[in-house]
Amino acid sequence: MRPSIRQLEYLVALAGTRHFGRAAKACAVTQPALSLQIRELEELLGVKLFERSRRQVLVTPAGERHWNRFDRGDAHGLLIEAEPARAEALRPYAAILDRHISFQGGLPAAIARRIYEELRVMDEAAPLAIEGLLLELIATTTRQGNGATRDRPSWVLRARDLLHANLVRRLTLAELAAEVGVHPVTLARTFRRCFGCSVGEYLRRLRIERAALQLGGSEVPLATIALAAGFSDQSHFSNLFRRETGMSPSAYRRAMRSR
Repeated sequence: MRPSIRQLEYLVALAGTRHFGRAAKACAVTQPALSLQIRELEELLGVKLFERSRRQVLVTPAGERHWNRFDRGDAHGLLIEAEPARAEALRPYAAILDRHISFQGGLPAAIARRIYEELRVMDEAAPLAIEGLLLELIATTTRQGNGATRDRPSWVLRARDLLHANLVRRLTLAELAAEVGVHPVTLARTFRRCFGCSVGEYLRRLRIERAALQLGGSEVPLATIALAAGFSDQSHFSNLFRRETGMSPSAYRRAMRSR
């Protein structure tokens, strides 16, 4: 699959302006439309072309210096430091703690926002809630940030890429297995071993990720976002979104825009 002419036009405009809003205006499209095309281009190429400046979750390994300034501007951040003993206990299950990595929007940002809200409330239940959310954040970022390919057959990586490329299409397990040339049972077992979840769970999280990115950066109606992310209807989308993030799509949109 190759980049479209439209995506390349958006890429040139964005590279020239270094600003999503100005690039969208130059191309006579809305900013959400341009942003979505650029993100799809990044997924197609397998590389991050542009840094987004807000709603980031960053992991800095222990002992490395962290900064309060990113790119060309200041940042307001919530710094979370784990006790050494607790971090060591988690390390066998969370190799991401030893990597320098960032996540833009999506579920990590939603969980981080919930941690921030608990710190603002800070009632008797808050410490327990924060600890649970931190573990959920580590699990989520570990799954999303695990890019190592060791011991992963090339065909299972191909299956993952097909899920990314066919977010809206309703691929069955049998169809996906046929695309990569293995038996459905082999695909199901190997996919869970490599990615820590079933094919269906991975696709559901992927759709939630796509929807969360649109919620945080556009005024597109919820029903339109739900359909664009591959959900059958807005109700189905809202129920799954709340289950994954702990908040409704509307509440998530408000939270991502508040400062």
